[in-house]
Amino acid sequence: MLNDNAFKVDFYALAVEQLPVRWRKPIHSAWVKVLVTPFVLILKSLNTYRATSIYKLQHDSRIGKIEKVLNDTFDKVERRIYITEGERKNQNYCYFRAENKPPLELPIIAYLTDELAEFAADFQINIPIEVGLIPSDLTRLNTLAKYYADKDKHFTIKII
Repeated sequence: MLNDNAFKVDFYALAVEQLPVRWRKPIHSAWVKVLVTPFVLILKSLNTYRATSIYKLQHDSRIGKIEKVLNDTFDKVERRIYITEGERKNQNYCYFRAENKPPLELPIIAYLTDELAEFAADFQINIPIEVGLIPSDLTRLNTLAKYYADKDKHFTIKII
């Protein structure tokens, strides 16, 4: 991995140092700084992208890491967002007549796949109401949780 100092370049000072001594007057230095400004902006965006990428690589799909990312983003001071196990409903299997299984005596409630997805959450993200998330923050929280969670994991968001 590259050293962090490789990305700390003062282009303004470097450009002025490359000028011949007789041209190191304020007017020439200002002109060179104007020419170097696009490179400074590109380096700044590169450093921002690099920091974001390193942060994403350091956090994976473990529950503790997801909880840390959500607290870093939405509740930095008190860190009140926490994750618990999800609720699971019993899934009763309906047999075909050809399978010759005895029918169940209890009344069976049949759920569609979409309805069952609500009850089959692997984990639940609990957010206190005091955090004060607005709908756009909830959308962002959902997107962050989907990004960091495993693709086969289902979760629900509960405001408590």
